[in-house]
Amino acid sequence: MTYKAEYKPSELLCPVTSKWVDFETAKEVLEERSPDRHCCALVDMPHSAEGEASAAARKQSCVDKMALDIGTIAEESQVVRVEMLNGQGRELVDPVVTEFVNEVGVDMCSRFAIKLS
Repeated sequence: MTYKAEYKPSELLCPVTSKWVDFETAKEVLEERSPDRHCCALVDMPHSAEGEASAAARKQSCVDKMALDIGTIAEESQVVRVEMLNGQGRELVDPVVTEFVNEVGVDMCSRFAIKLS
């Protein structure tokens, strides 16, 4: 969709804040913050200590409830939640799931299951 940026003014809609951002600014932010996935907030949101604590709690809740597809047993798909894992399992899975939640966002992560194989 780069060709659309040739028409000025050109803007992209931030998927996190739902605010329109100048294309050149958005392009720089995407290349800096998320060079591989091209998915991140294009506009910095104002932060407060209370808001950050609430956001962190929502993110942790999303990580805890994330569905993990651990494969099939007797031809049935087996899905567990991160919160069901013991300490060792959490140590292995938490970093991957946290990265996933950070990239996808809290609002979308409940729609996915991470397949472990």
